[in-house]
Amino acid sequence: MAEITHPPMDQLQDLEYCIDSNPSWAETILLAFQNYILMLGTSVMIPTLLVPAMGGTDRDKALVIQTLLFVAGINTVLQALFGTRLPAVIGGSYAYVIPVAYIINDPSLQRISDRHDVSCLLHLLINIGSKKSAMETLHVVPISASFYIPLRVLSFDSLFKNRTFSFARDNLKEVSSHVIGLQRFIQTMRAIQGALVIASSIQIILGYSQVWGLFSRFFSPLGMSPVVALVGLGLFQRGFPLLGNCVEIGLPMLLLVIGVSQYLKHVRPLRDIPIFERFPILICGTIIWIYSLILTAGGAYHNKPIATQISCRTDRANLISTAPWFKFPYPLQWGPPTFSAGHSFAMMSAVLVSMVESTGAYKAASRLAIATPPPAYVLSRGIGWQGIGIMLDGLFGTVTGSTVSVENVGLLGLTRVGSRRVVQISAGFMMFFSIF
Repeated sequence: MAEITHPPMDQLQDLEYCIDSNPSWAETILLAFQNYILMLGTSVMIPTLLVPAMGGTDRDKALVIQTLLFVAGINTVLQALFGTRLPAVIGGSYAYVIPVAYIINDPSLQRISDRHDVSCLLHLLINIGSKKSAMETLHVVPISASFYIPLRVLSFDSLFKNRTFSFARDNLKEVSSHVIGLQRFIQTMRAIQGALVIASSIQIILGYSQVWGLFSRFFSPLGMSPVVALVGLGLFQRGFPLLGNCVEIGLPMLLLVIGVSQYLKHVRPLRDIPIFERFPILICGTIIWIYSLILTAGGAYHNKPIATQISCRTDRANLISTAPWFKFPYPLQWGPPTFSAGHSFAMMSAVLVSMVESTGAYKAASRLAIATPPPAYVLSRGIGWQGIGIMLDGLFGTVTGSTVSVENVGLLGLTRVGSRRVVQISAGFMMFFSIF
C-alpha cells in the first residue's frame, strides 16, 4: 500500500517544522529547554502536594522531584524511539493523586506512630545522657549542646539508610515527630511503589496484546476532542487556586503569556526567528521570576502571613537548599515495595484513566506534528511502552504514574514546531537536571 502523506499546509496552516524536520541546533536546544520548563511545573506540584501528607521532609520532596524528572526523561526517550515515536513528553499524572491519597490515608500506615520500634529508639535516646560508651554504641557524636545521630540502629537501618539529623537533648518531642514521619514516609512510599508495579501490568497487557488498539477504533476525533479539552481544563482546577494564593505574581504571568504568545507572535525583532512565538514560556518565565525576585529582596512580604510567603517568595521552597549536589536515582532506592490488593485495585482505576487521556493526547500530538493519524497497532505499542514506564515509576519511587503531558502537546501548536528531536533533547534536560 502506498505511503500516506499529507503536506503541512494541507493539515495545519503555517506549521514550520513537522515531526521529521528540525530547526537549527541553537533553536532546538532552546525549544527543548522550554519543554523541560513547562513539564517541570507538574513534576514539582505533585510531590509538593503528596510528600508532606506522607510524612516526608523538604529533603524527601526534593529527592522525589529528582526521581520523577529522571524517570520522565527515560519514559520520554522510550516513547520517542520505540513507542508511538510522536513528539510527546511523558510526565507525572494528576490522575494518580486520588488513589495515592487513598494509600496515604490507609489506617495501617497512619498507625505507624504506635509501633514499638519507634518508642524503643526514643527510650534509648532518652537514656543516652552524656556517656561516651553509650554514644559510641549508637554512633552518636556530640556537637556542643546537640547530638548528631546517624539512624543506623535497631530495625531502622533498612528504613533510614544514610539519613542523619541533629536535635537538642531537651527537645525529644520534636525528634519523636521527625523519626515517626520519616518511617511513615518510607512505608507509604513502598506501598505506592507496589501498587504502581501491579497496576502497570494491566496497561502492558492491554497494550502489547493489541486489545487497546481494538478499543481505539471507537475513539473518533469527535470523542477525543472533548477528552483532550477536559484533561486540559482539569488542570485549571489545580492551577487557578495556586494563582490565587499569589495574585501579584500569578496574574501578571497569565496575562503576559497570553499577550506574548497571541498578540506579539507576528513581531520579529530577529528577522529569521519569531522569538515571541517560539519561546513564550521562556520569555515570560524569566521576566516574572526577576519580578518576583525583586519583590522578595525588596521586603514586600516581610509582614505577610506565612502561607503568602511560601506561595510568593522565591526563597521559601527549600528545594535547592535541601537537594544534594549529586544524586543518581536508582531502582528500589526507598527499599523493596510492599503489595496490597486494595492499593493495587485503586491504582488500576487511575491507569485506565491515564490510558484514555494518553490516547487522546497521542492523536492531538500527531495532528499538531503533521503526522498521519496513529493506527491501532501504533497506539497499542505506545500504551504498552507507557505501561513499562509506569512500572519504572513504581521501581524508582516517583509517587505517581506517567501519562502524556497535555500541556506540552499544546506547546506544539503554540510554537508551531512539531519536531521529534526537540522532545528527545528535552528528555536529556530532564535526566541531566535530575542528577545535578
